[in-house]
Amino acid sequence: MMEDQQVLTPETKSDSGYDPFEIQAEFGITKHMGGVDATDILAKHCQIDAGSHVLDAGCGVGITPISLAQQYGCTVVGVDIRDSMIARARERARKEQLTERVQFRVADVQQLPFEDNQFDAVISESV
Repeated sequence: MMEDQQVLTPETKSDSGYDPFEIQAEFGITKHMGGVDATDILAKHCQIDAGSHVLDAGCGVGITPISLAQQYGCTVVGVDIRDSMIARARERARKEQLTERVQFRVADVQQLPFEDNQFDAVISESV
């Protein structure tokens, strides 16, 4: 890691003292460069289909994992370092009736709690 880079933790705050990740979690919003089109291109490039088992590292409030499960029929595990993001993601999956195909876990993407070769594809958007 370069000297001028900062590692984000659940305790990280902005210079003004607020937590932008908690605001995202509270309102359940997320945007990333390229939006849904970029996610679709990524999924096609990774050859995601109904038989795929996908990891979304840094899933935020769960938009991408839920979208992948709906569009491709795959199973997805989403991880995020923030409890609040995972809580919102789980709520979203429950509302969409996707808890069989989409699961969420609190985890640090630098120390993932999974065995090697457990996933067919690993994606990470705007992390």
